[in-house]
Amino acid sequence: ASGLSKIGSLQFDSAGDLFVTGGDAGDGGEGQGFIDEFVNSGGTLSSTPNSIATGLYNPGGMAFDSAGNLYVGIENSLQTGDGQVYEYANNGGILSSTGTEYISSLSHPLGVLFDNSDNLYVANFTTGIINEGAGTFVSGLSYPTFMTFNSLGDMYVSLYLNGDIDEITPD
Repeated sequence: ASGLSKIGSLQFDSAGDLFVTGGDAGDGGEGQGFIDEFVNSGGTLSSTPNSIATGLYNPGGMAFDSAGNLYVGIENSLQTGDGQVYEYANNGGILSSTGTEYISSLSHPLGVLFDNSDNLYVANFTTGIINEGAGTFVSGLSYPTFMTFNSLGDMYVSLYLNGDIDEITPD
């Protein structure tokens, strides 16, 4: 794929379709962000995306839950960093084009991740907090961006400014 604007995140769904967030707030503050889908047909991704959502303000990380619903971190203000995670519901294999606010009062929500038990984790870039759902999972991190789990359930978090990767082990 080419010609996309300021790609933010990539995520495959269970059918092998590729989802992409990108864009930014635009010169006038209006949302120019998007979520696009590149459909997988026989192992080949389409060259032209289907638009899932447009007019978003700085969409970031995204993840699918086990039911195929898509969750996207969206920053609502570059100045304040206020943000939410929106859910795009899976309706029989077709994602809703309208997101529903799932978690609010986040701060630059970049990383979005589910564990094997469908617990949602969100990395808040400016506050250094990773939320588990609406609660705090861990705090005191230096600009967390993206996360992943290994096969043992340990979380690995990339820390933007100092270039570290921290390991967080479950209790």
